[in-house]
Amino acid sequence: MAGIFYRQDPNSEFGSWRVVDDNDGHYNDLDEVLIEIQDESDRGIAIVAAAMLDRQLEDILIANFQNTGLEKECTSNNGPLSSFSSKIQIAFSLGLISESENRNLQLIRKIRNDFAHLRSVSFDQQTIANRCRSLDFAKKTRKSDPAKYIFIHNAVGIMFTFFDRPSEIIEQKPKVLIKTNVQDVREF
Repeated sequence: MAGIFYRQDPNSEFGSWRVVDDNDGHYNDLDEVLIEIQDESDRGIAIVAAAMLDRQLEDILIANFQNTGLEKECTSNNGPLSSFSSKIQIAFSLGLISESENRNLQLIRKIRNDFAHLRSVSFDQQTIANRCRSLDFAKKTRKSDPAKYIFIHNAVGIMFTFFDRPSEIIEQKPKVLIKTNVQDVREF
């Protein structure tokens, strides 16, 4: 069974994360993101991690849709689910993510927005550090850990949790066929 492995790394400020025991390459995309995040600036870490979570939420939502051919249109640039915020809200409303995942994703979204829209920001800034210390998805982090470490640890934990969720949803999803033609209506 694959898992996320964290190890102290003398060449890295906080250590490194890797996917381990992935014998069939199922988690290659996730492993690539983990490698990329570790080489990024603070701004890059926040934006790349949030972008991966946004993409995963999109996959989770699309897995829940009926096959109408409009799935990608709903999440495209002008679609009703184009923003990270709307994806989080709808996924939570549909019961596709937990309350904890919702709360932590909202914090990650706010942190991402700070990095995307403010100048000269870092994980050491008080507002961002406080938001990072409010993240609680990864239970092994401590409030005394550096904010960047807390952010990465929580984002990676959610990424790993979300990785197989679309296929789990597809397996459990009921097929719904709604009759819309009046001729199809029958009395009971």
